Amino acid sequence: MLHQPSSPKSGRVRHEDRKEQLLDVATHLFAKYGLEGTTTKDIAKAAGVSPGLLYHYYASKEELLLSVVKRFSESESFSQRLQSYFELPVEDGLARIVTELGEEMRRNKEVFWIIMRAAAIFPTVGQALREQRSQDRSGLVRYFETKMDQGELRPLDPQATASLLIHVVMMNYITEEESDFKVEEFVDSLLYGIKKRD
Repeated sequence: MLHQPSSPKSGRVRHEDRKEQLLDVATHLFAKYGLEGTTTKDIAKAAGVSPGLLYHYYASKEELLLSVVKRFSESESFSQRLQSYFELPVEDGLARIVTELGEEMRRNKEVFWIIMRAAAIFPTVGQALREQRSQDRSGLVRYFETKMDQGELRPLDPQATASLLIHVVMMNYITEEESDFKVEEFVDSLLYGIKKRD
């Protein structure tokens, strides 16, 4: 049977499949051996392709890492999922938001460590990471602004509050201290502060 020429559409699919395969292999090797311990030659060998073919898809290790950040940010729709919490009482909504963020950290801990390390080495990766985190923060900012408009929260700086929430949860999970992290107690402290109540 004669081989049928690929249609432009099927060619694009194969091209994208190959890019995804190379990205999967690169992510696995970065996680296992670190950024410095993984070369593009290692990635090509593990993927079963020539270094030249790898460079056809990704011109450098930095470009690979930028694609890791892009895929990570596209796979997560935290800001969209936040919408379902806007109508809940603020105590319940915040508890779900904190839990959701924690689960996101747990699911993506390996990839997140790679991205954090890459951000310290490559300025372009650092910028891409900041943009991705900014998207998450903007969803939380809208949440806090909505709750202020609804009279459930006193006037506050929504940017600072969103950053506080993200950083506390992120540090607890990426440093593997989540077993000591109590969502209800954190939400209580966030909502009512640490000052003794009358």
